[in-house]
Amino acid sequence: MQRLSLWFRDHSLWLVSLGLMLASSGIDGAYMSKWMPPGFGWLGLILNTMSDVSGMVLVYWYGRLQQDRSSRKRRLSTVLLAAEVVAVLYSWFFSWRQLRAVLPQYEAQDWSWVAAAAAGFIPLLLAFIGYAQSLLAGRVEDQKPRENATATTEAPAAPTPRAKATIDHWREMLPQLDGRATELSADDVAEIVTQHGYALPSSRTLSHWARVARDTTEET
Repeated sequence: MQRLSLWFRDHSLWLVSLGLMLASSGIDGAYMSKWMPPGFGWLGLILNTMSDVSGMVLVYWYGRLQQDRSSRKRRLSTVLLAAEVVAVLYSWFFSWRQLRAVLPQYEAQDWSWVAAAAAGFIPLLLAFIGYAQSLLAGRVEDQKPRENATATTEAPAAPTPRAKATIDHWREMLPQLDGRATELSADDVAEIVTQHGYALPSSRTLSHWARVARDTTEET
């Protein structure tokens, strides 16, 4: 039961978004169905649903990559945000065209502005859901260890730490950081030291080592 509740917690936004995509197919999906040959209108509904999925996934990966330790990945991922803006505008346009044809019978006077406002409801909501899901998922490089941990019924015993790490140990680890040294925080230093099997020094020392890493990188 606990595992099921955790699964729903981690995937609830995906389930909500799926319902939104299917329910909204009657709007912009109906408009796309008009593009299809006779008897193939259902392809318009599929096209709309898949475009909604694509847009939300773009925002999801934008959010994941924005959390990456690599400044290069964070910078390049802005292209995904630009692509999502284009996708939202197209989705808004298709919904707007369909609502213009439908709303006059329900909104005799206000149908024009109601159609323009309502057309952005679903694409914007899906974009926000995708970004929220990316925040829940966290960094890309942290995902695999977390999945492996939940897949096992019993967590493996943590390795017994060796002696407390010293500045000499830290300097030996620096060449292995592959350009990450300029972006490290005290928490990042603690994670790296722990992964190497050493006991942690004080938090003040960890902050000092983060500055040492930045200074060393700038000197080289």
